[in-house]
Amino acid sequence: MYRVRQKELPFVGSSHEFVGAEQGDVGVSVFLFSGLPGRGPGPHRHPYDEIQFVAGRPRSMDRERKDV
Repeated sequence: MYRVRQKELPFVGSSHEFVGAEQGDVGVSVFLFSGLPGRGPGPHRHPYDEIQFVAGRPRSMDRERKDV
């Protein structure tokens, strides 16, 4: 298992970035975004999978559901 701590990742723009293509044979990238709601990059594409972790309280667009 590969492990890396957030503080070891480069901080670029408004994210700590783990770019799999720069880490050898890793087919995913992870961006730990630290910004205000509504900020960050617009829609874009990469030649690899991207995972984003967003801190905060999850919200549902369905106001009828109470379990979200």
